Amino acid sequence: METNSTNPSLPATALSRFLRGLGSTSLAQIIAAANSVLLVPLFLNAWGADGYGKWLTLTALVAYLTLVDLGGQSFIGNLLAMEYVRGNEGKFRERLSEGVSLFALIALSVFCLLLIVLSLPGLSIPGHDTPLSLDERLVLLFMGAAFLLSIPGGVYVTAYRATGLFARGTMVGNTLRLIVLGVFVAVLVAKVAPMIYAAVYLASGIMGTIVIIYDIYRQIPATRRIRLSLAAARAGRIHLAGSLHFWLLAVANGLKQHGVIIVLGATVSPALVATYATHRIISGLVGYVSPLLRDPLWPELTFLHAQGRKNDLVRGILLAVKVTVLLSGGAAVFLWIFGPVIYPVWTGRELEIIPILLALFLIQALLASGWNTCGWALLASNQHRRLSYATLSNAVVTIVIAVILAPRFGILGVAFAALAGDLSCGATIFPWLVSHTLRFSVKKIYKAILRPLFAILPAGIILFVSASFLQGPLHLLVMAVIGVVLIYPTTRLAIGKGEDVKWALEKFKGLWRSRAQASKKSA
Repeated sequence: METNSTNPSLPATALSRFLRGLGSTSLAQIIAAANSVLLVPLFLNAWGADGYGKWLTLTALVAYLTLVDLGGQSFIGNLLAMEYVRGNEGKFRERLSEGVSLFALIALSVFCLLLIVLSLPGLSIPGHDTPLSLDERLVLLFMGAAFLLSIPGGVYVTAYRATGLFARGTMVGNTLRLIVLGVFVAVLVAKVAPMIYAAVYLASGIMGTIVIIYDIYRQIPATRRIRLSLAAARAGRIHLAGSLHFWLLAVANGLKQHGVIIVLGATVSPALVATYATHRIISGLVGYVSPLLRDPLWPELTFLHAQGRKNDLVRGILLAVKVTVLLSGGAAVFLWIFGPVIYPVWTGRELEIIPILLALFLIQALLASGWNTCGWALLASNQHRRLSYATLSNAVVTIVIAVILAPRFGILGVAFAALAGDLSCGATIFPWLVSHTLRFSVKKIYKAILRPLFAILPAGIILFVSASFLQGPLHLLVMAVIGVVLIYPTTRLAIGKGEDVKWALEKFKGLWRSRAQASKKSA
């Protein structure tokens, strides 16, 4: 019987893997938040509000190249994890060879097409008549090359997650991101031109890819025997049918994130584009809670599906919804109270806070923490087809409403469009799709979403009222004391009985025990 050499010195239990993954992901989210938050004032200082707004518009255009991923990273990562948990090393190696070969070929082809497009003499930004300058074309070329490089690299890096080494892969990425963040800070402090910054961005991506390839080669023996070839790429076409629905998810997210920026860039000034983007960044800190739990939990959900443990999968995802909404609610309350204080300092007084805009973004992020989380169970088990249609509908509704409202209502109209898309095609559809696919009552999902929302409401009101009467160091001290006192009752009210937590811990402890025993027998 074939030995499972895809199992390189794994942690003993799924619980230890999850906790290590949670720790490494926490650091990753802190670094990602620092990237978003720390670089904004440096961008504004280096290029001004108009220059930063133009940079956002350019990068929004070229960011769509990441859609060439076609959903391969998520779909093939799930396939690798399923083959791994079943002990099929040969299939594991075959799937990885096919995935990396196929998407490397696609990325190279699109890069050649990008060169042709950028050579067109009359190329311009939508809504502007002036052709792009040489520097602007180089920005698009360098950033486009970096995005395309990440596509086959993203497929290859799923080997970490599929083999139980998610925490290690994340820590390698964290180290690289910290180094790159330092480089970005240095070049922005030096006030380099956008073209130079884009070149540095590409160079950082190349070096990071080399480091990750070397580490995976050392840590996962099965990856040493993968073969990159046209034959493997042709064989990998069979995976496109499943991966394309992950691609639709990426298309939808790209439309919502970057499409609205393009709409704004064609209708309002670059400074207002920067105002919209910075409000979205600061309120988007709420969204960092979700991947904090999703990324380490994803492979465990895939393993549960592969083992046919549907009841555990359902119970686990409902608990994940409660925890995610609770933590997101705490983050939203913090940002609503302190956001207006932080924002002017953060933007160097270049931009002013707009409370209504901040509120719209926070409400959207808080609701998304519930309905998005329930979809993890289907995403991790490659049952995501209908979710992709709902997400694409969400994006289309958002763009259509944004196009209608942007000329008259500007950034507030676009923010409302994003919220309307989420309510009509996310919060109402995702829970039903998940409950229908896994065959349990949709009421359980809405209960899991609403319970923590109502639990966090009293704490939010108390903290907001105290913020209205207190100022300075005393304010911070009182807020800290109130927050600590309210943590336990709020958590207990949001999560419910402790049996769910105890169940989760027991399941995590035993989840990998059967896999370890099977591995010993096969060896």
